[in-house]
Amino acid sequence: MGKTSATGSFHLLLGVAGSTIIMAIGTIALGMLLPAEGVGLYGMALIPATMINFFRDWGVNSAITKQIASLRGANKDAEIHDVIVSGIVF
Repeated sequence: MGKTSATGSFHLLLGVAGSTIIMAIGTIALGMLLPAEGVGLYGMALIPATMINFFRDWGVNSAITKQIASLRGANKDAEIHDVIVSGIVF
């Protein structure tokens, strides 16, 4: 189980790193193509996306994982759906 978890975590790391590299290359290319005024507007357009990215995970994923494990351990499988829906809505 630890090997599977480590492999999954490594794949997640590769995906996040790859996504960040692609976004950096795209931002640099776009900065070279836009005039000076356009670069400023592009920077302002990125502010909401950056703020959402900064505040996107307030420990909800960890809390959902812990709660689902606790419910499975207590044989309360009927309540798992409610926890998942609440986490997605939040």
